Amino acid sequence: MKREDALPAVVAQPIRLRPSVGLTLGRARQLDRREGRVDSKIGRYRIAEAKRLDEHVADFEAMLRGKGNTDAHVKETTAHIRRVARLCGAERVSDLTPDAVLKAVASIRDSGRALRTCNAILRSVKTFAGWLQSDSRTRDNDLKYLSAYREATDRRRTRRDLSMDELVHLVDAAEDGGTAQGMAGVDRAMLYRLAVGTGFRASELGSLTLASFDLDDDMPSVTVAAAHSKHRRDDVQPIGDDLAAILRPWLADKAKGERVFNLPEKTAKMMRMDLQAARDGWIKQATTNDEREQRDRSDFLVYVDHGGRVADFHALRHTFISAVVNSGASVKAAQELARHSTPTLTVGRYTHTRLHDLRQALPPIPGKRAAHGESNTLRATGTDDVPTAVPRAAHAQHTGSESLRPDAKGCERSVDPKTNSESRKSLKAQEKTAPCETVRLQTKARRTGIEPATSGSTVRCSNQLIYRPGAGRGRPSGPQMLALRCPLSTAEGRVRRGNPGVEASGGL
Repeated sequence: MKREDALPAVVAQPIRLRPSVGLTLGRARQLDRREGRVDSKIGRYRIAEAKRLDEHVADFEAMLRGKGNTDAHVKETTAHIRRVARLCGAERVSDLTPDAVLKAVASIRDSGRALRTCNAILRSVKTFAGWLQSDSRTRDNDLKYLSAYREATDRRRTRRDLSMDELVHLVDAAEDGGTAQGMAGVDRAMLYRLAVGTGFRASELGSLTLASFDLDDDMPSVTVAAAHSKHRRDDVQPIGDDLAAILRPWLADKAKGERVFNLPEKTAKMMRMDLQAARDGWIKQATTNDEREQRDRSDFLVYVDHGGRVADFHALRHTFISAVVNSGASVKAAQELARHSTPTLTVGRYTHTRLHDLRQALPPIPGKRAAHGESNTLRATGTDDVPTAVPRAAHAQHTGSESLRPDAKGCERSVDPKTNSESRKSLKAQEKTAPCETVRLQTKARRTGIEPATSGSTVRCSNQLIYRPGAGRGRPSGPQMLALRCPLSTAEGRVRRGNPGVEASGGL
């Protein structure tokens, strides 16, 4: 028999399986899933892909509300997602591809929106995509690798901190003014004091009730409930004793269970009105036309300065954090008082340094070394803690004396017997020939460098180092500790009004 004839007979024989090993299709899939050969969530992926994207957004919104997020945050986040989905033309989960999302956000950017707004929109969409993956509605999250824009290159609103003089004028103008934006003048003044003394945001200040204040303890504090805090936790903020003393009589008339501030919706508008009233009063205090023109050109108490920086209500929080950092507090203490999740945000965005602040940190320039070696005068530069004895002749030479003093001792002048003329001896010769009378420095020279923190075991947020500009022009130079505090009466706060170049000795 030929080989070709035998092959079909062998192939034609059926393969018989015993009934015990016969598998149905359903059983085979179960075995594949159990052994890991098939993803056990593939069925959920198919169901999620069949649903419309709007249904997933509605489920995501319900999840956010269930976690206790504020209504404003939920509305903003879901609005961002729906806007990007509309620009992408996405109807299913798979339509939210990285390329489509980037093009949608780029179109929003090109429409004139700030990069910070674009990053907020992108962050909302990425959060939604992460939730889809964690809830087993999609296999992968391709949006997590999308990078944000560099906001520093497109700052639309840069805030500035207010000086102590500006704060005093602002509080006085609000307290003396009438009702504005539905708030009495006394309440607006207390709102500004509390904002600068705690660093609370406008929404957090608007949520305060009588139960939020603990003023009877040795450590007075104000608490923001977790429902109104940005981080959803009870934030207990210490305050100064002077601020607590002002709050006690003001809170006596407030009803229990009700909010102490009837905060308007537009706090920036209210702040602008009080700043303008304070500035108008400050300009009227000018005594001459030249002074009035100079004040008119200055940035004192303006809402937007010549550099485009804004002094809105949130700028009071910037002022508080800048005061904490400038007081010499540690980075950790400043972060805790600012209630930030990272110290980078505390020291970076919310800290404002002035030019004279930076000048105080500059190292000294070494002088020219004398030919005979380092003199006692050079050693009295602040590097030695002990008082240094300086010869009077050397002291006179150091201070710029060009002629011999009539009352000079023998060690300071000598007479040549040949020429019968006077000549000055060198410092080295003077030390050898005569016991010159010395002048001992009575005070220690100030060291240069970073100023120490406030003394005491607790770093108070109310302390601030104020550097006076104008060193070398007859004014005292160097740092002076100034408590960022509120006076017990309005009269105490009105210190040197009309002279913004000199810090008020009181406070708010």
